[in-house]
Amino acid sequence: MEAKRKQHLALIALFLSFFVAARGRAGDDDYHNHAKLFVFGDSYADTGNNARVLSESWRTPYGHSWPHKPDGRWSDGFVLTDYIAKYLGLRTPVAFRSWKNHGPKKLKYGMNFAYGGTGVFDTDAPYPNMTMQINFFEQLVKKGVYNSQDLENSAAFVSVVGNDFAYYISQHGVDPSDIINYAVVVIAQLAHNVKRIHKIGVKQVLVTGLPPIGCLPRSIENNTCNSQYNVLSGDIYNDLWNTTVNQMNVNESQIRATDYTPYIYLDLYNPLYNIVTGITSPPSGKPLDNPMEACCTGMTDDYYCASVATNGTKMYTLCENPETKLFWDRSHPSHRGWSEVIYLLRDTFSQLQIPHKK
Repeated sequence: MEAKRKQHLALIALFLSFFVAARGRAGDDDYHNHAKLFVFGDSYADTGNNARVLSESWRTPYGHSWPHKPDGRWSDGFVLTDYIAKYLGLRTPVAFRSWKNHGPKKLKYGMNFAYGGTGVFDTDAPYPNMTMQINFFEQLVKKGVYNSQDLENSAAFVSVVGNDFAYYISQHGVDPSDIINYAVVVIAQLAHNVKRIHKIGVKQVLVTGLPPIGCLPRSIENNTCNSQYNVLSGDIYNDLWNTTVNQMNVNESQIRATDYTPYIYLDLYNPLYNIVTGITSPPSGKPLDNPMEACCTGMTDDYYCASVATNGTKMYTLCENPETKLFWDRSHPSHRGWSEVIYLLRDTFSQLQIPHKK
């Protein structure tokens, strides 16, 4: 796995050195005069960075509802990045792995550096962790692909939804004291990463808390959320991370006075938990069919959504109508699910002060 990661990073470095130089010679800088969104993190944000040959997000039935074919998103349609961009009046920023294929018209909306399966630290996914993702962004800024004007009219979205903890638990088990200590370590590094993005020049950084991990379909048992995992995500991690974000804003205000909030905490836990458990009805008013159940699942625990046997037989089941499901697969909300969650988060998004359109 480590060899695959190093090979992947080496190819990215080679691509950067060649294509940044080529883009610099192009001479077309119209894309600088536009608001932008820069994205970092994992599968809740990834819009196509994972390798096609390795990732089920590039396999049928992902993309079932939109764009009606697999396109690298971990959903049947939109992911969180798409909805945030839409709220800001932007098109979805281009995926980092494919930006060489696009001209300035696509670059003007920003760039997405998020890779599904990754974390703040290394996980078992053979892709760049968050530090490396920010490194790629910083290199593009240093090369002039994005300049100070771009950054002043930009926001960043950072998604962290628990891959660090899934990997840690797979290696070390679920010891409460160890998990608490590890949460402190993850949050310290995440805080450093978020401040680094702001220091590079991005005006505001929107960062998720963890979703209710115990209420994801993969954690559900007997139609009940896993309370131990929810304590980890809600009571331990999110409380500490929210407090950290508030303190970062206090510290920033002591350095310089601003009319905006530099760091914004995005609460994924409560909207998802409340819909899953029935505390909140879907804002759209349309009923959901068993919100604890995923639309697309493997036929057994050995398979997953998009699994295909060596003889070509599909080893997954698909619900009749994804529009009625909160979750697409065992870990990720559906296109419909994200639309419901986004509506409940509109007050948080209102804190973003970059121009909606420019």
